[in-house]
Amino acid sequence: SEPFESILFLHSQPPLLNIVIFLMDFIKGHIYDNFVILNSILIGAIASLILKILFDITKRLFMSMILSFCYVIFPTTLLNVGYPFYQCISAFGYMLLIYSFHLTNYDKSRAFIYFFFSCLLLSLTRSSFTILHTLSFIIIFYYYIFSFKLPSKKFLMTIFFTFIFSIIIPVKNLILYDFFGTSSWAPLNISKGLGIPRQDGYMISPNKILNIYPSLKCENSYHSQDTRLIKSNGEANYNSCIVLEYSKIVKKEKLKGYSLIKHSKRVLSNTVQYFSPSDKYFFLKNRDSIEPYANFINYLQLSVPITSKRDSRNLLVHEIRFTLILILSSALFYSFIFRDKFLLICLILVMIHFFTHALTDGSEGKRFVFDVEFIFFIMIGIVIKSTQKFKKINKS
Repeated sequence: SEPFESILFLHSQPPLLNIVIFLMDFIKGHIYDNFVILNSILIGAIASLILKILFDITKRLFMSMILSFCYVIFPTTLLNVGYPFYQCISAFGYMLLIYSFHLTNYDKSRAFIYFFFSCLLLSLTRSSFTILHTLSFIIIFYYYIFSFKLPSKKFLMTIFFTFIFSIIIPVKNLILYDFFGTSSWAPLNISKGLGIPRQDGYMISPNKILNIYPSLKCENSYHSQDTRLIKSNGEANYNSCIVLEYSKIVKKEKLKGYSLIKHSKRVLSNTVQYFSPSDKYFFLKNRDSIEPYANFINYLQLSVPITSKRDSRNLLVHEIRFTLILILSSALFYSFIFRDKFLLICLILVMIHFFTHALTDGSEGKRFVFDVEFIFFIMIGIVIKSTQKFKKINKS
């Protein structure tokens, strides 16, 4: 009913998902159906760019088509298309980022445009893609093209606008709510992810927070969206300014009670979650409809149980897909053997994404890994080509 206010006074997360939901409601038809259509378009675009990148690099159309099609029919892809959340949007953002690096060898002007839009899209979608991530990729992009030599004016303009647009939401939150960032939950997520014990927990309802801190007051509040403790559907309002104030309390404690041993155990658990079969993420409720197929694909990925723990659907919680480890190891080997800068960029992006989540809030790694899962299909194609090239060199 108040789309502008709902975006302006949203401090718990970046605004793009809410904007998309507003547009899905504005368009004729049911919101869920419209979201599935949007997700399908985004997945189609990702698959098309997988095909384009692989064909440009390998010149093998059939292999490129097969791998892009495999991504489309991958169990996690099929399930996320029907999941009305930000997964497909953020995956598309990371694809644009990878594609911008690929394009630098063909059309630098277009590469700059794609780089700008990818950083903007990701910073407006995922709180885990912070201004530090934007700056890191700017430096990597600069080195990738210019090797730290004098950059072009177009590049400088691209970086300027990328930076300015990436800080719009953090600056808005700083002005309105006295914190610089895209999510007021950041201290809660980070402290929880680091394994710092807290008797009352972290993501707790505003009512429970007030029970613990009865004198807690909101320093900044403007609208029913950030003042109400309960949403119109009866659920807790985690965008309440009370949650923001609680987050400030956690932030002021400055990681008090941090234990390297506990954090290390959590990182290990997060790592296993990240490399577990992503189709088993607990919010993908429709996995049952493709269970035999999904299990078969997990078998092909050499999914091996690490523990016997199972979730409410009787699915294994901790597994490792050794195929992913093999792909990453092969890509690392060939990127150094052949000095393949693009393959190395693929690895760097996956590693940055992995460490971002594994070191902090990686307990839902099965969900997060979908952001970059398409990169594994790109790496498979490049590794196949590199393996054949390596064999020819050894024979000669």
